[in-house]
Amino acid sequence: MTTQKWDGIKMADVHGTSSINVLINRPPRNGHCTIDKAVEQNDGSRKWEGPAETGRALVDDFRIQCKEWEDPDGHQIIKYVFKSERVCMRDGGRGEGLFAPATDSQMCT
Repeated sequence: MTTQKWDGIKMADVHGTSSINVLINRPPRNGHCTIDKAVEQNDGSRKWEGPAETGRALVDDFRIQCKEWEDPDGHQIIKYVFKSERVCMRDGGRGEGLFAPATDSQMCT
């Protein structure tokens, strides 16, 4: 990287380099997650039923519970993060999912 810096008397070229080593953690193992869906009862209350086989992201309420995961690098697992993505299928269909899109899909624009 080269930039010009004013040193009070004249412009001087300043040169520099930088590097960083990043260690990538291995994925967790041995755990499991369950996904339940809130189902409205006749009396207006809601009950968690699962495992959920279908549902609509951003419309239905889900409870995701993860247990017994271990980090092979010995770190404590302090949180789980889930992501919902809208995908467009090659056949023109759309869907929402908690997991990476299938190979026959792409992000919708």
